[in-house]
Amino acid sequence: MMRAYIKIFIALLSLLFSYLVEAQEATAVLDSNNILIGDQTHVRLQVNVPENSTVIWPFFQDTLTSQIEILNISSKSETISNKIKTIDQNILITTFDTGQIVIPPITFKSLLENDTDLFKTNPLLLHVSTIKVDTAQAIKTIKGPMESPLTFADMLPWILLAHAIVLLILGLIWYFKKRKKNQPIFAPKPKPIIPAYITALENLNTLKRKKLWQNGRIKQYHSELTYELRLYLEKEYNIAAIEYTSNEILDNINNTKINKDAIGKLESCLILADMAKFAKYEPLPLENDTSLNFAIDFINETKQLPITEPASKKGVTNVE
Repeated sequence: MMRAYIKIFIALLSLLFSYLVEAQEATAVLDSNNILIGDQTHVRLQVNVPENSTVIWPFFQDTLTSQIEILNISSKSETISNKIKTIDQNILITTFDTGQIVIPPITFKSLLENDTDLFKTNPLLLHVSTIKVDTAQAIKTIKGPMESPLTFADMLPWILLAHAIVLLILGLIWYFKKRKKNQPIFAPKPKPIIPAYITALENLNTLKRKKLWQNGRIKQYHSELTYELRLYLEKEYNIAAIEYTSNEILDNINNTKINKDAIGKLESCLILADMAKFAKYEPLPLENDTSLNFAIDFINETKQLPITEPASKKGVTNVE
C-alpha cells in the first residue's frame, strides 16, 4: 500500500515538473531570413513562463554578435492568459557582412519559489546577399544631388529680412532728419486745450467755496473775482484786460458783439470791485453774492463755442 502512494507521489511530481518545463519557453523569430547587405530586419523574442515567475532578461548592447549590429530595442510588453505570462520584445538589426550568419541562442533565466531555471531560444540563420554588379556595363559617374524647387516657405525668411532692412533704412533716414532739424525723436503728445469759459467757471466755483467775504476778506474776494473775468476776456476775446483799467475794459468790450445786458453785468462787477478795493466801500452780503452771479451769467452768455462741436456736448461747468 505504501509503495502505491509513493508511485502516485512520484507521478504527480513528474507531471508538475513536466508542466513547469512546458510552461517555460523562449522563442526567437526573424521577420525575414534573407536580406541585402545593409538592410534591416527584426528579431522578435517571446518568453512564456508561469505568471508567478520572475524573468531575468538578457542585457543587449550595440551588437547581437560580432557580425550583427543592433539599431533599436523596443520596450517589453507583457500579457497573462491561463496563468501563463508572455513577454515580447523586438530588436531591429542590420549587418554589413554577407553569407550565412548564425544568430546563436539567447539565454533567459526564470525565478520561481527560490528555484532558478535557464532556458534558451532556438538558433537562427540569416542569409545576407550582396548587390549584383553587371561588370559588362561601363562605370557611371555618381549623380549629384537634385535641387528641389523653391517654395514660399523657403523664400519667407529672405522676404522678412528684406522688409527689416528697408524699415531700418527708413528709420535711420527719419532719425537723421530729426537730428538735423534739432527736433525731438519722440514728440510729446499735445495736451488738450481747455476752453477759457470752462476754466473761468471752475475758478469761480472754487472762489465761492473759499467763503472769503464771509470771513471779512472782501477786497481779496472782489480782486479774485474780477481777475477771473479779466483773464477770461483776454483768452476769449483777445482784450488785454489784465493790464486795462475798468473803464478801458468797458470801452474795448463795447466794440464787440456782446449784448448790452451782459456788458451791464460785467460793468456792475467791475464798479463794485473798484469801490471795495479803492474807496473802502463795504458791500452788503447780497451785493457780494450778486456780483458772483453776474460774473457767472456774463461768462455763460458770452462764451464762444467751437463751430465743429455742438454746445450740448461741451459739458459746461456751472457754479453751484
